[in-house]
Amino acid sequence: MVELTPQDFLQAVDHEVRMRRWRAESDGEYSVHELVIPLEIDLAVLRWYLLTYTPDSYLLWHPSHLAHEREAKQPDRGRRFVVWEWINGRLQADRMWGGAPLELCPITPANPERTVLTTVFDTDSEPFRHILIELEPDGDGVISRGTWTFPAATPEDYIEGLLNHCREERVGMVENAIPYAIKRHFGYMPTADQVREELARQGVG
Repeated sequence: MVELTPQDFLQAVDHEVRMRRWRAESDGEYSVHELVIPLEIDLAVLRWYLLTYTPDSYLLWHPSHLAHEREAKQPDRGRRFVVWEWINGRLQADRMWGGAPLELCPITPANPERTVLTTVFDTDSEPFRHILIELEPDGDGVISRGTWTFPAATPEDYIEGLLNHCREERVGMVENAIPYAIKRHFGYMPTADQVREELARQGVG
């Protein structure tokens, strides 16, 4: 469990109050933001990590990550969790559904078979925002192409701070979290072909 001070708790509660207000003021309208990040990593390795990563490795994505907690009741597809992190100098706790059905998002992805949706909910399970991530091979690396939808009334400074955070955490994921996860799982640094074999063995290759 996350140990919170009273001030931490109040900041997390205030974050949800702000998001509910922005959503109500938007009256169903939303803004769309693109975030394209080149990553120097094999696509098979990245896919393996995103399908299998554990909460402890999530903490290595970014210094502002405080905790990643799986919810007790899980959906039939994907997984639900709560992430605690500092954004724009304020603590927020977001309920997320990673691998959510694509039809939850108001944006239709260009390549659904290569797209993963993460939806952020309030405590009543009503959506706040959506994150579509499409992974594209690019030489020896990967292009992470993200499409974000926010309630239209969400302040631009909040959006820019969150997107900047996401750029930083993708670097931390590749440089810190993935090597940690690979060494813990395999006991050595495997080749991309060995990771593909592991995906196939798990029935997800």
